[in-house]
Amino acid sequence: MTYSQEAVVGVLRDGLKAKRPRDALLQDLIKLGVPNAEAEDVFSLIEHGLKSGVNAAFTNNSSQPGRRRGESPLYDAAFDEGVRAFHTEVRRARLRRCAILIAVVLAVIALLFVLVRLVR
Repeated sequence: MTYSQEAVVGVLRDGLKAKRPRDALLQDLIKLGVPNAEAEDVFSLIEHGLKSGVNAAFTNNSSQPGRRRGESPLYDAAFDEGVRAFHTEVRRARLRRCAILIAVVLAVIALLFVLVRLVR
């Protein structure tokens, strides 16, 4: 293996998230040093690892992946990245909700302040 696992997983993670075409992602793998003959298998392995990692994080590790960890370092790296990506998105969603809640509370406080000033 002459390519960086982290780079390959990162390129596919970003490409899948951006919904880039499969052919373009395969070309990116080949540019990173994945042999043509292995590109399709590497793509499928990483895609499965990312999805399994997200599913495991979502179900709190109660989902059973089709592969076992330790069988392939590339799968393990993709699985870990899927778990990490899921938790990152959950944190972002929580921060967005918190920001919206704070904005609404501040708007209500401002409205109450204006109403109290008008009544006096």
